[in-house]
Amino acid sequence: MIIEKGYAKINLGLNVVRKREDSFHDLDMIMTSINLYDELYIEDNASGNIIIECDQLLNLKPEDNLVYKAIDLVRNLYHINKGVKVRIIKRIPEQAGLGGGSADAAAVLRGVNQLWELNLPLSELAKLGFQIGSDVPFCIYNRTARVRGRGEIIEFIEDMPFTYLLLVFPDFRSSTREVFQNYIVDHSQDGRIDQLQTNIEGGSLPDIAKACFNDLEKAVNNSEIAAIKSDIIQSGALGALMSGSGSTVYGICHNSEKNALQVLQRFNSLSSGRNHPRRQAGIYTVRSMRKATKVAISDIPVRKNKQDDLRILFSIETKAYAMLPLAYQAILNNYITILTPLSLWDNISIQKLNHPVAILTISDGSPDRELSSALNEIVQHLGFGLRVSIKRNVPKDLGLLDFNNYLCAIITGLKSFGCHIEDVFTLFPAQVKAYRDYRTVMFDSKSGVCDILNKAVFGHALLVDLNLKNYHNPRYTKQAGATDFRFQGIITGISEKNFYKMATNSFNGLEKFDGRQIDEYRGRGFLDKIKTAVLNYGAANCYLTINGRALIILARYEKNIIRIKNLLRDRFNLKNSLVTSLKTDVIHRTSVSKILKTVEDIATESFEDYTYDESSPFINDEEGFDDYQEEATYRKSKRRRVLSYEGSENDYEGILLLNSGGSIFKQYDFSDIAKYFKNFFDGKYINFNVDGKEVSVIFKTEHLPHILGIHLLDEGDPSYRGKAGFMKLLNGEISYRKLKSPGFIDEKIFRQIINKTQSSVLIFNDIFNNCLDSFYCFPRELIVGEDTKMVKFEFGITRMLSGSTFHKQHLLGIGRDETTNRYFFYTSFIWQVPAHIGKKDSYSIIIS
Repeated sequence: MIIEKGYAKINLGLNVVRKREDSFHDLDMIMTSINLYDELYIEDNASGNIIIECDQLLNLKPEDNLVYKAIDLVRNLYHINKGVKVRIIKRIPEQAGLGGGSADAAAVLRGVNQLWELNLPLSELAKLGFQIGSDVPFCIYNRTARVRGRGEIIEFIEDMPFTYLLLVFPDFRSSTREVFQNYIVDHSQDGRIDQLQTNIEGGSLPDIAKACFNDLEKAVNNSEIAAIKSDIIQSGALGALMSGSGSTVYGICHNSEKNALQVLQRFNSLSSGRNHPRRQAGIYTVRSMRKATKVAISDIPVRKNKQDDLRILFSIETKAYAMLPLAYQAILNNYITILTPLSLWDNISIQKLNHPVAILTISDGSPDRELSSALNEIVQHLGFGLRVSIKRNVPKDLGLLDFNNYLCAIITGLKSFGCHIEDVFTLFPAQVKAYRDYRTVMFDSKSGVCDILNKAVFGHALLVDLNLKNYHNPRYTKQAGATDFRFQGIITGISEKNFYKMATNSFNGLEKFDGRQIDEYRGRGFLDKIKTAVLNYGAANCYLTINGRALIILARYEKNIIRIKNLLRDRFNLKNSLVTSLKTDVIHRTSVSKILKTVEDIATESFEDYTYDESSPFINDEEGFDDYQEEATYRKSKRRRVLSYEGSENDYEGILLLNSGGSIFKQYDFSDIAKYFKNFFDGKYINFNVDGKEVSVIFKTEHLPHILGIHLLDEGDPSYRGKAGFMKLLNGEISYRKLKSPGFIDEKIFRQIINKTQSSVLIFNDIFNNCLDSFYCFPRELIVGEDTKMVKFEFGITRMLSGSTFHKQHLLGIGRDETTNRYFFYTSFIWQVPAHIGKKDSYSIIIS
């Protein structure tokens, strides 16, 4: 029987040089072995099979087991027909960055080399090991070495001095594949590996600890790593680092067992009672006979209670502005976001100290171990101390100020101390710089690309704490792709200086997951009720913050925000809210259509009164009304509280961006539609080329009642038609709430009016925004029957209700006045397209 030990390794330095064409990465590392090991008992097996006994590896397939692969490789290469049995006593945790699998593979290669008397040199075993795994060649030798390439180039250097290590094992594991997939090569640490080697050769443990680094820390999506590093440093260790791709974090202690045990005790004391995942920690040693250079050590932690010897050399005041997420989409383990600054901030005081210590205090007394760890790293880099005090003004639960935001503000402030802050930024992930100068930015965490956008358009925001108390959101992140059109809508709105286009496209991609859980916690429909209410009170949009614990409500006018704040306080008992505005000087620019033209002689035009029969043999009164079932339920409920319409008289511009008929009356009313039509369409015309014929179609306010179907309320009453009917709409005499009141009008007529309104508004919007790609145009004879009274009807422009349903379309009818030979829009309905009519029957229609 052969007994071998597979020793764990730690990375003292890890620099990712480049990504190769084969998807692997070239690395430049310094590694050393430690006295944490697996034991392997290797013996012949008469059955001729490979048998591996290890409780921790029972569920591992043979092809995924590096020990099995190593034995199988040697047997095939050297034509050995013997079996072997390997019993493994496992102590090195898997997926911990300690090379446990590689250490076992290296140990079994050494073991079968003896068992089968192959007499292969270690260099040959290292070549075999490289075929199994990148770390196996190093684990063959178990000596301090500089390792390059994928692990095949090994240069032995001066041994790491013997010392004690604190190893901390979090309760999560890290996938090497995922970490490397997340890492973006930025060359920010180039040159540090040479300095580390120099410090190792010098033998000073403090100097070695100061020079240790790991590029891959930026790619691990878990803030617990930074928190552990911070706690290790505060416990008195000389330095702390993640090993390999994680998740193990180690601290370098003084060359004293007593000191190491004190560090462990302090670390356990810091960890106890905190609300974080369970950790395991232990003391191990570096496998080395070399003694470290003697330095004076103290058993007192680095962070002393008495700081009488600290002197303030310089101080500055700065601010960390809250950043509003206009968009957030999580894709697998990455995300894309658009951020813009708010007129909210936390105050930050930064003091330069004469000794290299990092001190962080926050006004509410809450700890921030991740930020403390980052400050320690900055101090080590700069060589002088920092005392940072944060005064919180923005409620923490809103989630609008995070680690990256504070860190960026602190680093930017260091410029006042004469620091080269670009070098400091390279110590941290790319997203930290996304907050620099508080611009509107689009950041992709996968690529690390931060695109600077134009300034956002000024508007007001209400931030509402949902009072979820002990609720924990699910944090689902593995979504199936980004909502590209929403991102593009926001960017277009910003570039066009259009608040409504920017605001209505804003979203949080996690909301569908969080919303479901919040409804279970607060009651079914909780969020929908709030959203319906705030939209009725003039909000442009309402969506969850990224942390899922608060609402972001956007509106162009402050008076709407104030009314919504009062509504949520009185009706939903949501008392913790904050009114603010976007930090920008860009003013909203009213929408202007690029294709509508003004009729110069509109004042002198006259249109004769028309008679009509609004019925159509192709209208399907039972279908086409978006969200009708929801509305029907709403109308039948006697207990449900009805929201009165409270929209701002200037907010009708948002109608231009609606692309769903069911959204109209959740936010607007007929008076808004009248104002929208009057301001954006009345007195305008559009030139169509219909099958080679030039047609100019005019928009007139007196035709709107007919288009919306308001005349159906009383076909014998002329006040529901023409100019009089339009004034009823404009003055609010006709409201959605009144129409849907039980018994006010016949259900069939109600549906017809709603269908007509939806059809006309959606087609008007497409015309205004020049979105005519999905339009069809059909002649009179295919749409209306011979017995129709709509004698002026010439042709209809149609738009499918959905992308896959050709035979059900929104229709906007175009008529012609024989006395003036003018074309005008004058009717609308849902057209149930007969089966014999297809796309081939549509006229060719373009804007001329």
